[in-house]
Amino acid sequence: MPRISEEELISYLLRLIDVGQDCPLLSRNAHGSLHLNENFTLFDGRSERPVATHVRPFIRCYQQVNELSDLIKSTGTVSVLSQVMHEYLIRYLSEHCTDVASLYGRKDLSLYTLPSSTRNFRIVISVLHNLSLPLLRKHQSEFEKIDDFLENFLNFALIMETKSKLEAYTIGRVQEVFIPTMLQYFDHIFQYGTVEHIFNEEFKFYTDEKNRSTLQVRQVRCRLWSESLIRYILSGARSAWRIRLAAGDSIELKKFSLWFEEAVGPNYFQRIHFMRENVLLWSLEIAAEKCAKESASLLFKMVTNDSSLKEILEECQKIYSGCAVREFMTELFQLKSSMCMNDIVQSFYNTLKLWGFSSSSCQRWTLTCDEDSVNIRPKIPLPITYIIDEEVITAMMDCLHFSLKLDHAADILANIIIQRKLPAKLFAKRRKFCYLVDYLAQPISMLSELLHTHLNALFARKIPLVLSSRSVEEAHGVMLSLKMHLSNLVSRKSGRLLIHSAIDKLCSIAEELSNRFLEGFGDDFSLDDLIVIVKKERKLLLGMSRSMEGTVFSCINVLLS
Repeated sequence: MPRISEEELISYLLRLIDVGQDCPLLSRNAHGSLHLNENFTLFDGRSERPVATHVRPFIRCYQQVNELSDLIKSTGTVSVLSQVMHEYLIRYLSEHCTDVASLYGRKDLSLYTLPSSTRNFRIVISVLHNLSLPLLRKHQSEFEKIDDFLENFLNFALIMETKSKLEAYTIGRVQEVFIPTMLQYFDHIFQYGTVEHIFNEEFKFYTDEKNRSTLQVRQVRCRLWSESLIRYILSGARSAWRIRLAAGDSIELKKFSLWFEEAVGPNYFQRIHFMRENVLLWSLEIAAEKCAKESASLLFKMVTNDSSLKEILEECQKIYSGCAVREFMTELFQLKSSMCMNDIVQSFYNTLKLWGFSSSSCQRWTLTCDEDSVNIRPKIPLPITYIIDEEVITAMMDCLHFSLKLDHAADILANIIIQRKLPAKLFAKRRKFCYLVDYLAQPISMLSELLHTHLNALFARKIPLVLSSRSVEEAHGVMLSLKMHLSNLVSRKSGRLLIHSAIDKLCSIAEELSNRFLEGFGDDFSLDDLIVIVKKERKLLLGMSRSMEGTVFSCINVLLS
């Protein structure tokens, strides 16, 4: 049985807390578990005694040092945060080796003073090992490791207030290298609205190359990502992306890391040695909130920097309420077959100029038409498109189509009333024919004027709210409210379907009367049948309008009764 002296045992015990050192006092079995070698005895010149009592306090540290050494030697795909932790462990273990090396050969060390002399080494190794436990797992993906590591990181920041100064100082040193890496991640998000590619696989938010305008979100377990922090990040990233899209890098945004430093205060680590969990979470939220508000305010200033927004909104009111295009559309329906597209566009611009549009404003509007429909759309520049988006324009255009359909039907009936020239075969039924035309023109003309008035009122109410908004999101919310009202006007759901069906039927009868009036009345033409149909649809309009209190259609009951 090997006998060793006290000096040799001290040297062996120092090997147990050193890095990369083998010790004959321990051996591994076939399964890799550590076992104490019971063959060694301590001989002091007079007697022998077992070494187990002296070795056991160092075994745990030996295991932890070896696991940390294996961690920094691991190969394969490693995330940025893992690399940061690896680099810190490499630096610390290098310092640790130097400090342990200074203990070898010291004459003042004994078996009874060695545990206390190495206590701080073992405490720091234990703290770093426990902090790194999620990174040591082999059955998880890199993203899952980082998510668990962040949660562990917050747990240590939470409990360090109850631990020794040495443990708190150890965590503080890790925070000094780890938190700046997190700030780098947030800096890029709030500066450009995207996640830097090196961080794309490890945090909650990431950027999909197919849709870079919106941050993508992963499911995580870490409590770092509170609801308010998520909301600020998504809002700030959206504003930053829009600013860069509209102005490139010409506009400088204050970095997230600077807001964070203002929140925690100067020289925080020097004053406190480590950052408490509540301070870290609170400071991240404060910095995110300020970044989001600053970028939102800057974006809205870009939108309202000149009078373009107000001009476009007023132009939309004039065109989509029908005021500026009613006469033009009447002329177009009459002469479209004999006009080329260039003439139609020029006539459209001439009409706009009569309504106060400048030449540059006219060029902002495009007109396309085919046999069945006319489309009028504005060319809206960035960043105004974030307020008046394509969905809002489409809703406006749908309402314009609806109002133009009623205008066209009313114009058709007005032309018939003006001419009053009936074929000889209908002359005996002249009074009945005039009654039909007047009876049909009344609801159509009333609906046409009602719709134009309502559209004008909607625009007049919403435009000041948009211009008085304090952010793009608020202004866009007003426009979405306008879109909802406009969509309800042309919606064909539930009871609205019956109203629109009745209106379509009345307009189709007006079209049929016009065609018959121009081309001749055949033998199959029956005034009585048409009068019955018109009466039926009018009754349907009246009945449905009574059940739609609070909508514009409720006015039909008053106007037609």
